[in-house]
Amino acid sequence: MEKEESGGLAGGLPSPRNLLLLTVLFIAGSELAVMHLLPHLPEWLGPYRNIADAVVLALLIVPFLYFFLYRPLARQISDHHAMAREVALRNSLLDMINRAQAGFISSIPSHAVLGEMLRTVVDLTASGEGIIGEVVGAEGELSVRTLSAVWESGDSSPTGDEAEPIVDTPLFSAAMGRMEKTLLPVIFPSPSFNPAIPGGIALSLLAIPLLSGGRLIGVCALVNRRQGYSEKDLTILSPFAVAGGAIIEAWRKNEEHRRAEERVASAMVELREVFKALPDLYFRVNADGMILDYNVGAGTTICRNSEPMHGKAIWEMLPAESGPLFKGALYKMMRDGALVTFEFAPSTSGKAAVFETRILPVLAGDAVVIVRDVSDRKRTEEELKKAKESAEEAVLMNNRFISLVAHDLKQPLSSLYLTLMYIERDNRFALNQEGKELMGHMAHTVDGLINMIEELLDMSRLQMGKLVPAPRHINAFAAVAAVKGRMLRNAKKKGIEVTNLVPPDAKIYADPELFGEVLHNLLSNAIKFTPRGGKVEVFMPPDEPNTVVVKDTGTGVDLEILPHIFSHGVKTTTKGTAGEKGTGLGLPFSHDIMKAHGGSLTVKTKKGDGTAFYARLGEARPKVLLVDDDKADRVLFRHFVNRTDVEILEAASGHEALALLENERPSVVLADVNMPGMDGLELLERIRANQRTKDIPVIIVTGDMHMETREKSFRLGADDFVMKPLQAEEINLRVGRFI
Repeated sequence: MEKEESGGLAGGLPSPRNLLLLTVLFIAGSELAVMHLLPHLPEWLGPYRNIADAVVLALLIVPFLYFFLYRPLARQISDHHAMAREVALRNSLLDMINRAQAGFISSIPSHAVLGEMLRTVVDLTASGEGIIGEVVGAEGELSVRTLSAVWESGDSSPTGDEAEPIVDTPLFSAAMGRMEKTLLPVIFPSPSFNPAIPGGIALSLLAIPLLSGGRLIGVCALVNRRQGYSEKDLTILSPFAVAGGAIIEAWRKNEEHRRAEERVASAMVELREVFKALPDLYFRVNADGMILDYNVGAGTTICRNSEPMHGKAIWEMLPAESGPLFKGALYKMMRDGALVTFEFAPSTSGKAAVFETRILPVLAGDAVVIVRDVSDRKRTEEELKKAKESAEEAVLMNNRFISLVAHDLKQPLSSLYLTLMYIERDNRFALNQEGKELMGHMAHTVDGLINMIEELLDMSRLQMGKLVPAPRHINAFAAVAAVKGRMLRNAKKKGIEVTNLVPPDAKIYADPELFGEVLHNLLSNAIKFTPRGGKVEVFMPPDEPNTVVVKDTGTGVDLEILPHIFSHGVKTTTKGTAGEKGTGLGLPFSHDIMKAHGGSLTVKTKKGDGTAFYARLGEARPKVLLVDDDKADRVLFRHFVNRTDVEILEAASGHEALALLENERPSVVLADVNMPGMDGLELLERIRANQRTKDIPVIIVTGDMHMETREKSFRLGADDFVMKPLQAEEINLRVGRFI
């Protein structure tokens, strides 16, 4: 209560000094007034003058003392008692909240904590019934799940499963609807909330929303307080209203933690049952490596002894040399929260053993350790490795043998072929027509043997890694046209039409010679197995820009030999429609070439209805290497070749370009002649001298007008020549030849 500084009575009792002074003055004034009135009294009252004096004085003093002393003092005492009771209620609420929070982090069940908390609130407010509930559901469809309830009879239920005396009432539903919209407490009856609820409603209701993060997550409802509820009750319960949301959140987390612990316990039981059935050594350890559970599989002999292991460090139970490995792996697993695997080979008598260890995190911050004897597997892997190396060595020896034999046969067969051709054509030998035909047949047979030897040599070099594709961007139409030109003679003999349907500007990324060998084999087979008057087409599917297809109208491939058509170890060659013979090496060799390119060779065929071979190459973005010490020229070149399908590489010197070529294979190199250190012509020489880079196209760029520079460039192996200043049209035209 506030007090007025002047000592007035409006704010409560005056100060003792002022009260004494006021009383004396009042009595003195009253006495003077009485003395002034006494002379005017009737004469018959003379003997009673003193009594009258006392009565009049009492009548004046008693009301004064009652109104100005007793009533303020009684009001102040009443307010003090009310304040003391409010403080006691607040302290009780705070104590209850502290006990609830302590209960949530201890082993006390969550529902017991909520039940005690609700009983305290009901007792403090002298309510008849009450609930604490969790709000569930989506916005607009919220409902309350009772967590704890207290009935009028005094009984309580920690779950509210038996009855929900408040939640099912129309009044509570109306109060919930209001709280959902306003997030404010609801008091009934009150001027602002007095819905027309049919009979059976509670005498009074106080509903307090429990909020968390601005969301309604819970509610505490109190009903049937006989004198009703007021805003003062909200003031008293304000600590609970503020902490209620946190209490519900704590309950939720506590329940989640409890359910998680139950899942962990269940998972651990299942995990242990699983590991009991395994022959491995199994441990469950904490972060410090202490053994919480274990199972020793049948036949496991790695443990130091058979005594109980619970509560001991895992490295104490395993060979000493494995201790540092286990400690480091366990630390890494706990740090990264991921599986850690390592192997160790303990010192054992008479047998070299290898153990594989896997450490993986599980729930509750523990780890599972599985130790498995992989000695047999390691020995098997080692034997397989040796067998693989032996097989590779045998293949290598076989290829070397084939290469040596083929090389030794090629020279005498070539001499024999030339001799036979010479005898056939030289009239001095006076051969008749039959003799010439015989010599021609022999020469043709020897020529076939020479071609077969060439294929064997190429296959051997390819398999031994001596023949490595040097792909570059080439014109697919021109590549097909070149091979077609060599095959026209055979095609005309059989009246077969060979059509090149590849787009004239189509580019593919391939080794020109090796891919030409693939095209040669495919076209040769197509003509061989196509009857007279048939057709052979070469095209690129619209949806596969890196695929060349050779399709014929021939006899098709026999289904029995189709699975082995690309196999080296199975003879699949058959005679052509005109009796042509083959070596059976062309398709396997072509298949190897396509694999070496990172592509594939597949076939689609139907007996009697032709065959289509698909030579698929991998996609490759053209790369252009620009070598120039002038940065402005490099920027200008980038501007000229402004294409998203081209990657520009830059080098500021010849030495930098050579270092880049160690890891990159550009489609074309543009090299400026005049550069410090190593000029463009020296760079050209170095590129051509390197077996790996000798086939890369090089364009020389210079501002030198002398003819000698141009002649020297071409003499050293330049593919083209460009004069400065650079022109966009000329640059794109010349670079476009190679990409």
